[in-house]
Amino acid sequence: MGWPENLTEIVPGIFRTMNGNANELIGVGRIIKAGFSCSRVDVTNARYDAVVDLGGQKKLLRIQIKGIRKKGQFSFIGGFRSGKQFKKDMEKRDYKYTIDDCDIFVGVDSENGDCYIIPVQDIAEWGNSKAVKDLVLYREKWDIFLDIAKDKL
Repeated sequence: MGWPENLTEIVPGIFRTMNGNANELIGVGRIIKAGFSCSRVDVTNARYDAVVDLGGQKKLLRIQIKGIRKKGQFSFIGGFRSGKQFKKDMEKRDYKYTIDDCDIFVGVDSENGDCYIIPVQDIAEWGNSKAVKDLVLYREKWDIFLDIAKDKL
C-alpha cells in the first residue's frame, strides 16, 4: 500500500508535474537526512535537480532526481516534457543523461520514499531505462555520495 495520491482528482497532466516536484522534494529531504548539505535547483528543465555541497571544498555534486515505482522503470532520459514538444511535428529534444549533465541519479520510489542512488557513470552501459527490480544494489546506498565526493575532491 502506497501513499495517498491525487485525492482531489487534479487533471492527470498537471498532477504528473506536481508529483514530479514532490519526488524532487522527497529526494532532497532524504539527501539532507543522510547528512549532506543539499539544495534544490529551481531552473525548470535544468539537467540536474539539486546540488550537494561537498563540505566547503568549492565542489558540488549535481543530482538528477526521478520518481519511480517498484514495478516500473527508472528512466535515464531527460528533456521529453519540455514545452511544445508534445506536438508530434516538433523536433524531439530528449537525451540520455551523461557525466556532462549530472553526477548522481537518485530514484525516489513514489510508493514509500525509498531511494536508489546511482552514479551516472553506471548508466552509460545501460539502455534508456532499467527495471526497479534490477536496481536493488543501489537501494539506500548513501555511501555512494561519499565515494563520488572523494573522487571529485
